[in-house]
Amino acid sequence: MQQAAIPQIAPVPTLPEPSEMGAFVSGIIFGLTGDNHLDELEHCFKSSEPLIEDVAQVLDDIKNLKLIAAAQDFGKVIWVLPDSISECHGIDEDVQKIKEWAQIFN
Repeated sequence: MQQAAIPQIAPVPTLPEPSEMGAFVSGIIFGLTGDNHLDELEHCFKSSEPLIEDVAQVLDDIKNLKLIAAAQDFGKVIWVLPDSISECHGIDEDVQKIKEWAQIFN
């Protein structure tokens, strides 16, 4: 008789370290625009308290399986994201796309 397989539990998402926020934001931008700007973001990204708090809230929502709240809170992340990358050069078109995405959540 075979034993039933033990289900694997997905790792609990955690807030990126401050040094990882540029890569984290790069992943969000890639998901929204299809462009990876990691090299640019490593030099110009400025993390903000509202962005960190909003990301933390999204992750907390996911941990607690509050998926609708997670989507709503992700909208807040998208809304403050352009301010965090406003000093980056060469990604103006993508910043505009992000602002358009943010309007969906407004």
